[in-house]
Amino acid sequence: MSDWDEDSEQSRENLLHTLSDIRDNATLRFTPTVEEARTWHQNIMNGLTTPAPEYGGRFRAELGLENIEVEVDGQLGVVSGQVED
Repeated sequence: MSDWDEDSEQSRENLLHTLSDIRDNATLRFTPTVEEARTWHQNIMNGLTTPAPEYGGRFRAELGLENIEVEVDGQLGVVSGQVED
């Protein structure tokens, strides 16, 4: 299983599948919901090794994840305390 933080064939496949679903829904003019965003995140993480399985499909403002920080290519994301649920 590939690590969730590496550029792997699995992560690319997950992203392509998820982006394809998002595009199809946008073409049909569906308004995304919070639950759909959770599903997208779960699908992106599918088959990848994560530090904790409960990370997939949850927001950093939720109980137990409020101190999780995000970094992409050395750039920090929004500080967890500023993420709203």
